[in-house]
Amino acid sequence: MTKYFLTGVTGRLGASILSSLLNKVPANDVTVGIRNMAKAAQFEVLGVSVKLTDYTQPDTLTVALEGIDKLMLISGAPGGDVPRTVQHRNVIEAAKQANVSFIAYTSLTEADKLKTFLADDHHDTEKLLIASGIKYAILRNNWYLENQLDIIQKAASGSDFINPVGDAKIGWALIREYGEAAANILTMTSPKALYELGGKPRTYAELASALAQVVGHEIPVINQDSKLSKHPDIWEKIEWQMQHDIAQGVLTYHTTDLADVLGREPADLQSAIAELL
Repeated sequence: MTKYFLTGVTGRLGASILSSLLNKVPANDVTVGIRNMAKAAQFEVLGVSVKLTDYTQPDTLTVALEGIDKLMLISGAPGGDVPRTVQHRNVIEAAKQANVSFIAYTSLTEADKLKTFLADDHHDTEKLLIASGIKYAILRNNWYLENQLDIIQKAASGSDFINPVGDAKIGWALIREYGEAAANILTMTSPKALYELGGKPRTYAELASALAQVVGHEIPVINQDSKLSKHPDIWEKIEWQMQHDIAQGVLTYHTTDLADVLGREPADLQSAIAELL
């Protein structure tokens, strides 16, 4: 039986991939890696194995990946003390030592074009995968609709709907859709090496219009560039830079890959918003 290993399961995308994967394969064929073993019980109750796994500690990776056939590598968070490329290299090297036969990696739309600062680490990791000799599938995810949940909820409650990216389009889809797609790819016999995953690109104005249909009242849109506070933390800086890059069109690229992998069209904006609310 094929043995699967999932990283990042304490995050939203990893949890979604795990949920979808458990609908497709027996739980005893699945192992998850987490950094904090105090959280192990919530996964053990699902019937999966749990291993200590830290991208910054190669020894934990080598032990955890023993006997694994297919690895789902969720990209690490940016801005850490150890660069993401180093973290991902640690995982890929450990997978080679453990004779893992396949790696699926969550990247970013058109990462090889290097049009946004967040793409650099992803592109570097893609090159590491290609050079590893291990079979792989690169899952270039566009944007999660959940990333806009704060503005959606506030606008639904009567606050201003602020558009910081002008007429730029974004290929939003739900995290559960990206998760299901990843699980499908992970269990395929012969997946493609590269997938560009995302929904049909839409503008913030279209997002506001769909929200208005859901809540039953008009949602005026205020176009306003985002500004940094006087003392921004790393996450505010990342969000500000990403909004600037999105305004330049870095998330407009679209293929039918997500629909093809799901076997259906992703949820339309109105249905997806209604689900989130």
